[in-house]
Amino acid sequence: MLSRHPRTTERPKSLPAEWMDKFQKVLEEQYASDLSHTNRKFDLFTELYPNEVCLGLCLNSSKMPSSLPTTYIISADLSEKTEPLELVDRLVDSAEIFFDQFFANEDEVEYTVVWQEGELRGLKFFYMISRENLRLSQEASDLLGDDFPI
Repeated sequence: MLSRHPRTTERPKSLPAEWMDKFQKVLEEQYASDLSHTNRKFDLFTELYPNEVCLGLCLNSSKMPSSLPTTYIISADLSEKTEPLELVDRLVDSAEIFFDQFFANEDEVEYTVVWQEGELRGLKFFYMISRENLRLSQEASDLLGDDFPI
């Protein structure tokens, strides 16, 4: 669902729950006033492949489920030499940069939903910004199963 590479049968793993909890807490603390003021919350999604780490941060309205979310998906290559937690930490940093800019200027923006390349402190990564509700996409994927990968 989050990978920038075409996948057929390879099933992703999730990052450890303690990592996800840590990053969820960081986001909620950093954006506490923005989130409470706008009645929004972050949904965090992760996928871990042998050669790629993917994070999806979906900013959803907690009061109006029909409102469009803002979703930031990040992908970076993973090698045997890469420490996954350090890599994820840096990817979260890139998400914070994006959401800092987003909350500073919340005009309705239409996003071009294509992978773009970025770099942060020497780390090459890829990102995509969309209005996709990742929770709904995940639920659809779970319902449809392996015959209809999303």
